[in-house]
Amino acid sequence: PANSQGPAEGQHYTRHTPNAWAPMSADENLGLVYVATGNPTPDYYGGNRPEESRKYGSSVVALDLANGQVRWHFQTAHQDLWDYDIPAQPSLFDFKAGKEAAPAIAIPTKRGEIFVLDRRTGAPLIPVEERPVPQRGAVEKVSATQPFSKVHTMSGRNLVESDMWGLTPFDQLWCRVRFKELRYDGYATPPGQDESLIYPSIGGGMNFGGVAIDPMRRLMVANALHYGTIVEMVPREETDRLLKEAAAKGTHSVTEFDVPQPQLGTPWGARVSPFASPLGVPCNAPPFGRIAGIDLDTGKVRWERPFGTARDAGPFGLEMGLPLAMGAPNFGGSLTTASGLTFIGAAREKAFRAFDTASGKELWHTRLPASAQTVPMTFTGPRDGCQYIVVTSGGHNMLQSPLSDTVVAFRLPGCASKQKG
Repeated sequence: PANSQGPAEGQHYTRHTPNAWAPMSADENLGLVYVATGNPTPDYYGGNRPEESRKYGSSVVALDLANGQVRWHFQTAHQDLWDYDIPAQPSLFDFKAGKEAAPAIAIPTKRGEIFVLDRRTGAPLIPVEERPVPQRGAVEKVSATQPFSKVHTMSGRNLVESDMWGLTPFDQLWCRVRFKELRYDGYATPPGQDESLIYPSIGGGMNFGGVAIDPMRRLMVANALHYGTIVEMVPREETDRLLKEAAAKGTHSVTEFDVPQPQLGTPWGARVSPFASPLGVPCNAPPFGRIAGIDLDTGKVRWERPFGTARDAGPFGLEMGLPLAMGAPNFGGSLTTASGLTFIGAAREKAFRAFDTASGKELWHTRLPASAQTVPMTFTGPRDGCQYIVVTSGGHNMLQSPLSDTVVAFRLPGCASKQKG
């Protein structure tokens, strides 16, 4: 980070350093830009990571806008072995719990933890504590602790056998047996040569889209998915053999869960698959998605509810057409308005919703051509003066939802005629 000139001729940037695939945020008054980083590649083995990568992985790094130097950084997952990188832009707001307002930054994570820091220094404004985490079964040295925020968590609690679920008694029993077969010691169970369970999954918790801030109602709106991921570390020789066989068959893709991820340059590949029943539904009990309103100044939850229905989901990828309020897997974020509304797509369901920001009550929803894994936007029409809410309806391959290339805009009925009048 001390080198702000870039590589000299003939040199190159160091590979497998933490990426920054989320949008950045900036505070022009403080002269800082906030960069959210991922975990250093490969995702599930950290034994070869250089010290600089360990230091800045899965962190928010505050850079001086004038010279690019690091002012401070805060790590949300130590020696991240679970692909728990920071998937969304940090959100800026004024923290008002004390006598004077403090410039704050909220950091949503795949872990489901939300960290609220002073954006001048990186010091927590809502307490953070280091807690011991599991060590058993790891193929390398893992961090003894992880940071946990006092902000209401979107990760859910650790799973137990009674949380296993199914559409029928048969797949519920299958999931209970499968759960007992997996090594799972709770949050941050490290990957190993046997099959282990990661919960929340590698997709979250929270994912891209982040949180929405309502400064008037002092609320942060957050949404998350609840799913598990199975990871098994595969020795290098076996990994190379399986990859060669898959290449010969032309079958290696992100949906071929029997084929390990290569994790080149390390002793281990990684076989990664969803924790789902033979019917293709999550083994953990609903809700599979949640949305919550969290107090900006205390971190306590004011309201929380399942988010999304099963209308466009079902066994073997079929659409049941039943609007059961089970919550739905979701990628994407929300938009809050000054009028007290929260708009969001995000769920696998082909729907767009409006909630009352203060209470969490659903006020309106409509159907879309495809699910909306995105963040809505709003603007005032330059000709008619009406407020528009716009959302892209594209679907998402990781949610196995139908794809589209549609952009949909909404406004209140009669707005244009009122403006003319």
